[in-house]
Amino acid sequence: IDESTPATSPSEPIGETQTIYRDLLTFLRSPRPDLRKAAAEATLATLVSSTSLPSDDGPSGNNREAARQLTSHDVIPPLCKIASALSPDDHGSIEALAALNVLCSDDSMGNQCVLDFLEARGVGRMLEIALSSPPSTPVTEENENSKKEWKSWRQQVNYACALLANATRTEKGAVEFIGRAFP
Repeated sequence: IDESTPATSPSEPIGETQTIYRDLLTFLRSPRPDLRKAAAEATLATLVSSTSLPSDDGPSGNNREAARQLTSHDVIPPLCKIASALSPDDHGSIEALAALNVLCSDDSMGNQCVLDFLEARGVGRMLEIALSSPPSTPVTEENENSKKEWKSWRQQVNYACALLANATRTEKGAVEFIGRAFP
């Protein structure tokens, strides 16, 4: 055995990681709603996984390396597209909104994610969600579907408002918000 060559190549795990994030991006852009939903769920799970070191990421458990990788692979535009889906339960809208919130509020990558979010016309999309009408079915004790609809709608509106708050941290985001909100 030659001692000058390591037993495992250091580029091997990096290449595998790059492939995983590229595949995730491919699934986020898929024309199939079931694949987009699964990819949005996987993105969120990756961002909030408990595999990150507590000393690096604080008590929230957010995975900064995942945020960095996802940002470098330009996942914000497909997440914005998924987030603006009309049917949140069927298409991963809530998971995409949650993932966008985690990315845009990240300490190290948040500013870049907000800029990517603005370039993806995220403010307009989030305003549509935030100003959307509530479900038409009234909430009743015996109607579980109406409870589920209202809960999904509230989650979407809350996430959209949080993203608008993150977007307005920058001057560009504030100008875009004012331009869209006030004619």
